[in-house]
Amino acid sequence: RRRPHLGHLLLELGLLSPQQGCLPLQLLLPLLQASAGLLQAPALCPLQRQLLLILRHAGGVHSAVAQAALRALAVVLREGRGPAPSERQLAELLRLVATELDAPDAQASVFALLRAVVARAFVVPEVYDVMDRVAELLVTSHDAQVREVCRSLYLAFLLDYPQGHGRLKNQLEFLAKHLAYESEGGRRSVLELVGAILAKFSPEVVAQYAQLFFVALVMQLANEESTACRKQAADVLGTLLHVLPANERDGLLRMTRPWAMAQGTPQAQKLAAVALRVYDIAAASECPAWAAQDAATAVAHVLTHSAEAMDEDVVSWHLTYQALQTMQTLARDAHAWTSLAACIPHVLTLLTLPHAWCRIAACRVLGAYFAAGHTLEASEYVRAARQLVAQLYSAFLDDALVLQIVRNLVFLGKAFACLLYTSPSPRDRG
Repeated sequence: RRRPHLGHLLLELGLLSPQQGCLPLQLLLPLLQASAGLLQAPALCPLQRQLLLILRHAGGVHSAVAQAALRALAVVLREGRGPAPSERQLAELLRLVATELDAPDAQASVFALLRAVVARAFVVPEVYDVMDRVAELLVTSHDAQVREVCRSLYLAFLLDYPQGHGRLKNQLEFLAKHLAYESEGGRRSVLELVGAILAKFSPEVVAQYAQLFFVALVMQLANEESTACRKQAADVLGTLLHVLPANERDGLLRMTRPWAMAQGTPQAQKLAAVALRVYDIAAASECPAWAAQDAATAVAHVLTHSAEAMDEDVVSWHLTYQALQTMQTLARDAHAWTSLAACIPHVLTLLTLPHAWCRIAACRVLGAYFAAGHTLEASEYVRAARQLVAQLYSAFLDDALVLQIVRNLVFLGKAFACLLYTSPSPRDRG
């Protein structure tokens, strides 16, 4: 029963002009927010026209009147049941706000309006122009909240608006390129958006651009200095490998094979470490048997060289660490020890590599080997015990390493007890 009265009131408030100041619009906004879903075209059409007229004559979007009109129009467009503005009106409105996207005093109102336009999926050429600017801001803005709003807007735009093949290709290439943006905040913003795109786009569309993002993410893992960005890039890469059809995923993993066997220069070792990280990510979900075997071969190759040249520091600690990490992930499959067991003597050697991360990784691999029920020769048990005890006197000791050392020593104690119990006594041997 209140709807007609509300409609008449809004019609009266709709007879506004910029000269009347901001107060009428401030009264209008809460009424719209509370009741826009109930309003029909007879009340909304004249109000919508009047708000557009106010914006046209406001001389920009920085005045209080213009910003109040933008917020009111955003509510009308998003929640009202009136017809869409004409293409001419939308084009004029979008051209007005396009130049103000990076103006701090107007951003809240401008983004509210753009969210309403995208939510209604109004299609005019100016929407695409504005979204190109939104894409730039989600990377370059120094304000984390602005980057977040731009990501949300741009993702909705990519999902809901028609995108020709050429335009989509340019947009995704823009994102892949800016995975190497100079600002960490910008890189993390792009990573978050790319992860959402990979998760929400159809596998068929993702497959068309899989190599583009795979190479970009691999290069980021190789060159990224930020630990948080590296972890995020690895998560996004995991999403890519998970959503791809098996044949596309296998093609990317085959690209990794020659990288993993690279040795020699620091750059080659860095690429090999990234390749092992790719195998690590793949092995954590669905990894084909041939790729797991390739990974095991690469791990054995790295650990052999690391153990043989440990004193000469020929192999980077980072490559050694990643090989140990990948080995631990592969070992979640009990059958993997068929290929990996031969690496255990090298793991014992690397227990005293002078780097804390490598020591804890080697300790955990040894613990996984013991937990899987595998055994060593008696002489190797002795060597393992000596290496573990030696770590207790090192400067690299911390709580996590101590805990893993103690776990391994407990197993060794049981193993020694079994050896003593099963060995024949001197009298028996006589």
